[in-house]
Amino acid sequence: MAGAVVEGMALALTLALSLIPLADSLFPAPPSDQITNVQVCAGSLGTEDGSVPGIHLFDLAGETIGFTPPSGDVIEQGQQKTIQVTHRLANKDAAAEAEYISVVQGGNDAICISWVSVTLEDGASFSFNGDIGFQCGAFWNYGNTTITADPTNGIYQPRCNWIDGIVTNGITTKAMGIHLPSFLANQGRIDQYNQNNNIMCKSDPRFKLYEKLALTDPIPHFVNPVFDPTTLLDNSLTAALDSKNWATAPVDTSPLKGLGNSKRNTGNTGNQASKNTNTVKTTAPPQSAKHQGVLIKSRSKSHSANQLCGSETSWGPDLVSFHEGVFCDMNQKTTWPLCNKAADSNCFDQVTNNLRLKKGTSRQNNGGKTPPVKKYTNVQEW
Repeated sequence: MAGAVVEGMALALTLALSLIPLADSLFPAPPSDQITNVQVCAGSLGTEDGSVPGIHLFDLAGETIGFTPPSGDVIEQGQQKTIQVTHRLANKDAAAEAEYISVVQGGNDAICISWVSVTLEDGASFSFNGDIGFQCGAFWNYGNTTITADPTNGIYQPRCNWIDGIVTNGITTKAMGIHLPSFLANQGRIDQYNQNNNIMCKSDPRFKLYEKLALTDPIPHFVNPVFDPTTLLDNSLTAALDSKNWATAPVDTSPLKGLGNSKRNTGNTGNQASKNTNTVKTTAPPQSAKHQGVLIKSRSKSHSANQLCGSETSWGPDLVSFHEGVFCDMNQKTTWPLCNKAADSNCFDQVTNNLRLKKGTSRQNNGGKTPPVKKYTNVQEW
């Protein structure tokens, strides 16, 4: 692929970029001839399962390799689903390799995606995880799914990114477009992203969040070289941001294997009709019915109740962080200390799983919000 050495590693981005290898077991098996395997993992919270997304693969020129519509199934929390993409009929004699991928909502059950991994015909592998989307403004939540556990990197559990098929939930992201080589592990590339986060998050071909994108729609691709195929380093810190280096292929109407010659729904096409939420300020809605009644109690140092409640784009169930000693009420986006000997009122009681309020506590004591009464039917301890 464009001369890149594929190492099956991804860039894991939290507040600081770090190099994290994706465990080999989390990549799908090498596919048979004219098939590319894509694996999607749902987050491990009790509410992060959801509809299996549709997958569309594109080559170096942004041309369709093939796509697989949503199956109508559900990926359960913390589970992985391998999606086979059969190469389009016109490419059956070509050695087409996936350079770009779109992951498109598969229905009305929102899913939080921890990672996407891709295995090509020759066994080469690529991956993308939810911490990247988090850095670029995606709707997100924590996860408890481990992508690696080794003496060097320790246990690493990325965030997950929400996509949904309906607007009533308030999650406006319907799809993600990803340039796979841009997220191969490379310290030089990490350094460049640290110097200028925009070249990762605001370069449409590299990574883009969509409010509107049909499965059959093309996505932007690079038309001029913006990075060295050997070192994977950008030629400059601005090349990937220059729209003169982007293009969107026309909608492909040729027949695809398994889909006959029926007319394909072209929906919205490329830059003209798709809305890029990377540049739009997004605010997550209050909890949906999917999250209410669920409480996550985590001992992980990477799961911050303060950060979760303080983020405009976080969405999910309530969280107790034992490390911080803080409870996050995700419906009101407010935090409360955990009760202890020093603080036994206006705090969250981790035994009864409810707020222990001092007599007379009112809206004025809670930022103008009525202190909530909680009733949990699903309590998970990590």
